[in-house]
Amino acid sequence: MQVEVRLYAGMRAYAPHLLIGQPQIIEVPAGATGKDLVRVLGIPDDVPKILVINGRKEDLLHQLKEGDRIGIFPPVGGG
Repeated sequence: MQVEVRLYAGMRAYAPHLLIGQPQIIEVPAGATGKDLVRVLGIPDDVPKILVINGRKEDLLHQLKEGDRIGIFPPVGGG
């Protein structure tokens, strides 16, 4: 199935073939989760990340559906 992915900020370092903030169609197996997607993209499991799927923050175990629009962000920090 196909999902639309956008990477933001430092996440591009793990998937340099994707442009920051630009949509990219990614093929994932039916029944894939957010965790499966980040593995397909080559983002290590131990890297903190935030997934926004169709405008809602979701956890990595959220099951993806055909056509989902997914943004992957690093955690926000500041001081």
